Parts: sequence; C-alpha cells; structure tokens
Amino acid sequence: MTDQEKIQDLEGKIALALTRITELESFLLKFTTTKTSNNSHIPPSVDLSRKNQSLREKSDKPVGGHQGYNLKMSSTPDQIEKIYPNFCNVCGESLTDSTDSAFRFDLLSVRQVIDIPLIFPTTTEFQCFGTKCICGHHQKSSFPQGVDNHIQYGKNIQSLAIYQNCYQFLPFARLQDFFQKICHVAISKGTIENIIRRTAQKAQPVYEQLQQAIVVSFFVGSDETGFKLKGSKGWFWVWQNAFVTYIVAACSRSKEVIKEHFPEGLPNTILCSDRLAAQLSQKALKFV
Repeated sequence: MTDQEKIQDLEGKIALALTRITELESFLLKFTTTKTSNNSHIPPSVDLSRKNQSLREKSDKPVGGHQGYNLKMSSTPDQIEKIYPNFCNVCGESLTDSTDSAFRFDLLSVRQVIDIPLIFPTTTEFQCFGTKCICGHHQKSSFPQGVDNHIQYGKNIQSLAIYQNCYQFLPFARLQDFFQKICHVAISKGTIENIIRRTAQKAQPVYEQLQQAIVVSFFVGSDETGFKLKGSKGWFWVWQNAFVTYIVAACSRSKEVIKEHFPEGLPNTILCSDRLAAQLSQKALKFV
C-alpha cells in the first residue's frame, strides 16, 4: 500500500469517527438535564433561558425615570464677595496698596454657591401693658392668639416636627436628635408627642371627610398589613379609591375594626381585597 493510499484510508476512518461522535453526542443529550433554578439549588439569575416575568409594560422613558434639574445662577444674589488679585505673578508688584489709576480691575467671571444658613432659634417676648382710662377703668392688652403659655414653642418648630414625623416617618428619638444638633433646640419626646396629638385633633374633621369619601365610592380597594409596636403586633388597615386613602391603625385583624369605622359597611361599593374572612364579613355590593 502506497503512502497516498494510507493517507486516504486514515482520512476515511477519521470521517467515520467524527460522524459516530456526533451521533453519540445527540444520543447523550436525550439523557442529560440542564440544571436550572427549578431542578437544582442554583439561583434564578444564572438561568440562561430565563424570561422576564414582569407584567410592567415597556416604557419609553429613560432609565432612572427622573427629570434632570440643573442649577441656575441667580440674577439677584444675596451676598457678593469681590476677589481682587494681591500681586503680580510676573514681577511681584503689590496690587493692593497702589493708588495708581493705571490699575483698573475688570470683572472676568463669576461663580455662585447656594447654601442655607446655620439654624439657631430666636425668642420673641410678648409684653402686655395696661393703663387706667379717664373713666376710671383699668384696660389691659391681650396676648396674640396662640400665645397661651408663659413659654412655648412657635408654629415653625411645631410644623417642622409634624412634617418630619408624619411625612418623613422620623421617630421621636431621631427627631429629638435632629432638633438638638441641627436646630439647636432642646425638645423632649413628650413635647413632640403632644404637638402631634394636638395637630391630629385639628385634622380630625378632614380625616372624617376621607372616611365618607370611601363610603360613597363605587369601587374601593382594601387591605391590611402588619407592623411592630414595642414588640407587639399591630395592623394597618387601608381603604382606597382613585382619589383618597383612608388608613386605620389597630391592634386587631378582626372584623370588629371594620365595624368600628364602617358600621353600615359599604353597601354601594365593589370591594377588592385579599378576601380575608374579616373583609368578606362586611356589607358590600360585590366582592372581587
């Protein structure tokens, strides 16, 4: 057998071997299971064929979703600091004490810094005087409305306490620390609680209006979620329509909470909830 014949014979055997390898690989794939998060302990993030299961529709908005905001220079700054050169960088001549009219300073550029001043409390003392009228009556002046005690916190401190606690969810201890270190005002947790309670009483009529808005709604969504209060379990109950949200904090998840706030139920309302037994116990037009 010549060398050429040997080469052709080997090439034929190699081609047959490659064909057999391909057949065997196809056969083995039938008995091989790809590991996924469904059949093994690997995380879902490594699933190559994993599809996005989000129901959110694709948006044309840029990533981030927030509109950018650029600082704009003010045409009426509150303070202006003029910066003049002290000396010449070439010859070293002083430019500060010279009265030579040849030194004329031209405005080259400006930069602005926006900041807020340090916060320090101010104390306003109200002094009431009296006098004796010619008729013999001794007339006294009156303090302004809201000035009820010999010393008290003003409306700005009270408003800031309410905003930080009710809107920013700052607890009393951190709110007390904020007033002490940022506003330089010493205020106790009890005082903060009293401020919140008095404001809640003033807001009660509005709270009741929100409740009535839920009662007359055609469609309402309701849910309850748990929270911890000093180690004990509590519940936030929520009723919401397209315009208002009515929230109740309670220690129970029972139907008694619903009866307390909606004694007549929601007879003209389609109610969407998690179908908790307490939710289904109230009167409603329809449950979904």
